[in-house]
Amino acid sequence: MVQDGYTQDLGLDVEAKGATPEAKAKGLFDLGDFKNAQIAYTVLLAKEPESAFLNWRLGLCHLYQNIRKSASIPYLRKVVKMDKFDDEVLYDMGLAFMYNEQIDSALLFFNKYRLKISKPERIIDVTRQLEFCENAKKFMKTPVNVRFENLGNDVNSEGPDMHAFVPLDESFLVFSTKRDKGVAGQNLDYDGYKPADIFWCQVKNGEFRKAKGVGMTINTEFVEEFVGMSAYGDHIFYMIDNLEGFDDVWLSEFTGRRWEKGKTLGESINTDEPELSATCTPDGQTLFIARLPVEQPGFGGIDIFMAKLLPGGFWSIPVNLGPTINTQYDEMYPVISADGKTLYFASQGHKSMGGYDVYKSEWNEQFSRWERPVNLGYPINTTMDNFTYCPTDNPRHAYTAQVRSEGFGDLDIYRVIFNDEEEQMTALALELEVMTGPEKETLVFHEWKNTVDGNIKWFTNEYQPKDKPEYEFVETKNIELKNGEAYEITIIGSFDGAEVAKYTQQNFPKSGSFQWLDTRVKKVVVPSKKFEPKVSSVKGQTKLEITATVTDQAGEMVGTYLPNYNTGKLVAVLMPGQIYEMTIEASGFQPIKEKFNILSLGDYQKIINKKLTLIENGLEVPSK
Repeated sequence: MVQDGYTQDLGLDVEAKGATPEAKAKGLFDLGDFKNAQIAYTVLLAKEPESAFLNWRLGLCHLYQNIRKSASIPYLRKVVKMDKFDDEVLYDMGLAFMYNEQIDSALLFFNKYRLKISKPERIIDVTRQLEFCENAKKFMKTPVNVRFENLGNDVNSEGPDMHAFVPLDESFLVFSTKRDKGVAGQNLDYDGYKPADIFWCQVKNGEFRKAKGVGMTINTEFVEEFVGMSAYGDHIFYMIDNLEGFDDVWLSEFTGRRWEKGKTLGESINTDEPELSATCTPDGQTLFIARLPVEQPGFGGIDIFMAKLLPGGFWSIPVNLGPTINTQYDEMYPVISADGKTLYFASQGHKSMGGYDVYKSEWNEQFSRWERPVNLGYPINTTMDNFTYCPTDNPRHAYTAQVRSEGFGDLDIYRVIFNDEEEQMTALALELEVMTGPEKETLVFHEWKNTVDGNIKWFTNEYQPKDKPEYEFVETKNIELKNGEAYEITIIGSFDGAEVAKYTQQNFPKSGSFQWLDTRVKKVVVPSKKFEPKVSSVKGQTKLEITATVTDQAGEMVGTYLPNYNTGKLVAVLMPGQIYEMTIEASGFQPIKEKFNILSLGDYQKIINKKLTLIENGLEVPSK
């Protein structure tokens, strides 16, 4: 909420106006700037370390901030050990232990507080806290099997980063932030942080890139807080507290490349009372809005309403969703599934384990009503406030904002990983082919050894020295001729006593008495023959014995895969989010090494089809 003058006028300048350090600390505390009040009270406590009031106030400064609420416990514990202290410290001690998930200790102090008070409003309050604690004990006994993945410093900051939403395909992320750098406003909001702005980041190569503001078409120097998105991300809703409105919800449309200038939802939706969050169905025809009741009585506090888009482009008067969804407490941050059959929302009512918890309700087609909401359970919900929950198309992923020990400071945005859901895998489907050259020309040579001098000599089928006792047969060799090479073979001798002559394989006589003198074999270069390589599928070629080996980016073996010779395809099912290397080998062919970047989130593909060709050994593919 925007305050005239902001807290900086009550902070560093307050002494110049004659305020005492005590007044300065109180002013910051009363305004809600607990971050700077903590600094002020720390200075005062150093001068009066045994002051019950100052220890209490400093404990509350820690308790009312998101960062390390547990730091309040030593200060409050010191107070309750003193002879005299305000009974409210017992209540605050209960809160501190509850937020720290020390439920039995919280129950102890809440019950002590309950015995000391008589005001009806305080009895109602502590009774509610006792209910939270009992609910928390039940939920914490049966936790949901999830883990939390911090989105890292490209997304999160030391300040509050919250209200995170993604479209179903997780292709981009939009959220609110009160970070110190990058927001449009340079003054301070009432809580000592910068005014909230809307940031976003897109997915590239399966990862969220550096977050940045959505631009001055939406963000101003005042407060713009992201509060909802349609399932496919083309409609976003944000709450403004600036020169154009106070606690009103506006709509912007995302074209895929830019954010359109925001516009008000109109007088039927935005009233003099606060409107705090909204979403709509993918077709943009049905709006869910969290607001204080105006036209009709509500069920207590902020309720969730539904409105329809009328032919003229205006929204109908909102209709309360009724007592199944709304309670005597506050309900906020509705999220409607793509099919319109599941409603997620935050509520202080129902069976909360502390402040706001997130619930879901299913639409009953038969009876045209929302079913009783179900708490999403611990640790998706905690003993602190939990406002938003964004499901995705991947049943294993959702997004939320929490304060966790591994965070960067205040609220951070996390991906919730449901461990019991199967990983969303990618099938790498490779269509395999082989490329072969022309039929290979083969020459047959018979190797003989001269036992007298030890020389080895090659002979052809036309003549072998079987009649020469000094020669001994060694082996027969099949020599494959490469393109552009040949062997010139000359056989020297005489037939039937005629003159000595030179013969080739082609003109060597087929009969007669031959007197051999020498056989000469010479490799020669000949013009290369032009050819079109033959490319064929491996379908049916079972003799090829193709094997594919896959390793991950750490070099660890993932698996060995064989093709299906009935289809000619090789399929490897791989986990997204990694770069894999595949090596394909087959006897007589050059190995293939190929890298595959299997992307996740918005770049996820269920099936990747690709054609690969094994090239025969020694084959030089002619250039095109």
